[in-house]
Amino acid sequence: MRDRLQKRLAEMRTQDPDDLTPVERAALRGTNHLRPVTIHQKFAVVDDQSCIIGGLDINERRFDTPDHDRNPEDTWHDVSVRADGAFCRDLAAHFADSWNAARNCTPPVNDDATPLQPPQTQPHSGPRLLRTLSIACPGLTRLGPRPKIRENETAVIEAIQSAHASLYIETQFLRHRPVIDALVRAADHRDLNLILILPPFAERVLFGGDDGWDARHAHALQMRGLIRLERAYGARAAIIAPAQPYPADPDSPQIHGAGPVYVHSKVTLVDDRIGIVGSANLNGRSLRWDTEASIAFDGKAEISALRQQLAQKWLGKNQTGDPSKAATWTALATRNAALPARERRGFVLPYPLEKLRRFSRLLPILPNDMF
Repeated sequence: MRDRLQKRLAEMRTQDPDDLTPVERAALRGTNHLRPVTIHQKFAVVDDQSCIIGGLDINERRFDTPDHDRNPEDTWHDVSVRADGAFCRDLAAHFADSWNAARNCTPPVNDDATPLQPPQTQPHSGPRLLRTLSIACPGLTRLGPRPKIRENETAVIEAIQSAHASLYIETQFLRHRPVIDALVRAADHRDLNLILILPPFAERVLFGGDDGWDARHAHALQMRGLIRLERAYGARAAIIAPAQPYPADPDSPQIHGAGPVYVHSKVTLVDDRIGIVGSANLNGRSLRWDTEASIAFDGKAEISALRQQLAQKWLGKNQTGDPSKAATWTALATRNAALPARERRGFVLPYPLEKLRRFSRLLPILPNDMF
């Protein structure tokens, strides 16, 4: 990670200073201590009345179609939610708070930035805003920040603990031990089914060929968690890595002979009672370090509709069986794995845990919250 940081600093020194952001110019001056933390939230608010929130980044790399009929490195699955009303004012207020906090940091990185006045908010019974926010922790020996707001972590763990029938999770990363612990404890409910939709590897490993020690350690955290979940749930867990329904180029990454569909979404559905969609992955960075925002909502109709929409997307429009049951997903994934790619239905395949096992290497030197 330090090598990548030094490389990026060297690249910035070759650029026109006017093309750099205030933060980048401050980093080159050495007036800011850099931390491995990012503003990772994704949302848009219009007139404090209408908003979209979710994991979608707005750039060409993140464009895709529902059919994922592109080169594997260009596939991208994501989920966002549109909301109206009081929740959007909460989100606008959060944006203003985040903006003003960045503006007022010490030392300041942009004295010309205009402070924002957050809109007036009031308690309401509608969807709830979940945030992750950390603050700087002084000292050259401190690698990470100090967590300040951990609403995403708290809400996800509480939701998991309340599950009785079905847990449906889409996430780019599943590495945070407290979340894994909660999922393992929830398995004591003998009727609880767990459906996990994950990419087989991080984007930088899958498409960028990164095999550095930090990438291997991060994946070892996920492998360790997935093994625990397989043991806790047995046949009541379906762990799925989606792939395209046609053969992959021999030189491209592949799952069971097909190109992977990269999962970037962050969705948690608990029974028909709780839904969470946002920017926060289930890893330490998203739940404790990075700046994140999600929407938590209830309502049986809304949650059932989203569950069915996602099931039809992954299993196919003519899917049969109960999408809240792991057996429905496992049966199709196993069938697909035994067929040539073009004869498969939907996108589901068994998660390639053995590949992950071979790649992973635990090196517990840095804090797990970094990964």
